[in-house]
Amino acid sequence: MRDLPVVAVLAPLLIAQARRVRANMPKLPEATGSRSGRVGKGECLKLLVIGDSAAAGVGVSHQGIALGGQIVSHLMDEFHLDWDVVAEAGATTAKVLAWIPTIERQDYDVIVVSLGINDVTAGVTRKQWIRQQQVLVQELMNRFSTNKIIISQIPGFENFEVLPQPLRWCLGMQSRRFNAEAKTIWSDHPVCEFMDLPLVFDQSLMASDNFHPGEDAYRIWAEAFARCIREA
Repeated sequence: MRDLPVVAVLAPLLIAQARRVRANMPKLPEATGSRSGRVGKGECLKLLVIGDSAAAGVGVSHQGIALGGQIVSHLMDEFHLDWDVVAEAGATTAKVLAWIPTIERQDYDVIVVSLGINDVTAGVTRKQWIRQQQVLVQELMNRFSTNKIIISQIPGFENFEVLPQPLRWCLGMQSRRFNAEAKTIWSDHPVCEFMDLPLVFDQSLMASDNFHPGEDAYRIWAEAFARCIREA
């Protein structure tokens, strides 16, 4: 909390920097290709990947090498997967909450969630975000009767070299606070698990906009999700 007065003083500069970054950053499309399918062999597993631009595969050309597609690739030799991706670039937790009633009601064994980065950039407070995340988990459980929800850690903004200082520092501080709070509230939850993010946002693994993951980053991230799903 002691950093908040500093942030308040820096607010005009931070706003100007954020606007400049948005104006100059290339607008990469979402990955093309099917967002649902059935593939694999073995025990049946129904999987939903839901969330923001990372879940939508921004940074790569096709869903097969995006986050959802690579999770499926890692699991298809062990499970017969019935999978769906519901995602949109720029999605916040509040926006996903608005989607849930529009998604067909069905049972999913596992739901993978990629959210938070747009909540940080939109200025959502930590208290608001945690409350929205708690409602999100409850709504996912109610609508989809899921046995496991895996929420990914928010990428640390301090690693995004495309962001100028002090904007990078400020967003990094907020993302760390969000992650610390989420890790605490989900530590003993019977259904929801908070997954630490592997180092997928190394500069060498980024897409051409230096902000979204590239193919190798999605592969590493998908491996981490696949491990959690196997353990579940």
